[in-house]
Amino acid sequence: MQKIPYKLIECGDSELIEKLTPLLIGQVFHVTPPEGYKGIRQAGYIKRNINNQFPPTFCKKSETSLARLKGHISLVDLRDLEVDQIDAGRGLFDFYDPPVFNSFYTEHNPFFLFLSEELYPNLVKYTQEECQKENCKGHAVATPIEVGIPRDIPLSKIEMVLEVRIHGDSMARTLEEAFKNSRCPS
Repeated sequence: MQKIPYKLIECGDSELIEKLTPLLIGQVFHVTPPEGYKGIRQAGYIKRNINNQFPPTFCKKSETSLARLKGHISLVDLRDLEVDQIDAGRGLFDFYDPPVFNSFYTEHNPFFLFLSEELYPNLVKYTQEECQKENCKGHAVATPIEVGIPRDIPLSKIEMVLEVRIHGDSMARTLEEAFKNSRCPS
């Protein structure tokens, strides 16, 4: 198997968007937790999650995503979007720091797998209208950032892997810790 270029970024959660955005703009990628990446490496490809064999990456919405309904792999497409469109999509599908990592996984470090341009013609863009037309009530679609691909993706079609190690340094986490430490013993 060919060696895939790998990059590691370590940052506090308060600097996550600032450090990641320049690397993600213009790319199509799949986001997965460390356990997911380990499974992808062992299998040699990104598998479609047709029968819910993998836990959700992003939240309960992942279980009802239009991509999963169609048997596609869910990807994030930031090739031709403005910042406000990306922000709107992140409101539905926060690929920078999937909150579910905290509850399902032991490590809070997303892996971003950048898709080869060779596969771009196979991408399927979703629309809210399509979702309504297909009567997929209850199924989530994170327009305009989410796209799908109707096949498994071999690792040979991944151009780079980016691992992000996130250290909690946000004000909210600081306040939460301070509050925990200030409680009186019972």
